[in-house]
Amino acid sequence: RKGFMRAVIIANGIINGFRPVIFPEDIVIAVDGGYRYCLELKLRPHTLIGDMDSLSPEEIDAITRSGIPISRYPPRKDHTDMDLLLTLRHSSKLPIYLSIFGDLRS
Repeated sequence: RKGFMRAVIIANGIINGFRPVIFPEDIVIAVDGGYRYCLELKLRPHTLIGDMDSLSPEEIDAITRSGIPISRYPPRKDHTDMDLLLTLRHSSKLPIYLSIFGDLRS
């Protein structure tokens, strides 16, 4: 594990008690409403990405005050928040390990 870094993606879905194994060297990325799961899991994400349509203005204000960087996109777009994240991944050398749990949410 030493020197090995992963990006752990926390998305908005139904986790049903799943607890990811997070190592100190991992980069945690919250995708929109996945930020709430970060709170539940007591994780501070390195960044938050999405159109923020799943978070309240109060939650977004609290995230901003906490200093977590936000990459915000317009809600009217041709891609989902996960599509945006995977597109950004192409410009990075960081491996992303992605598991999707839960149901489809509109």
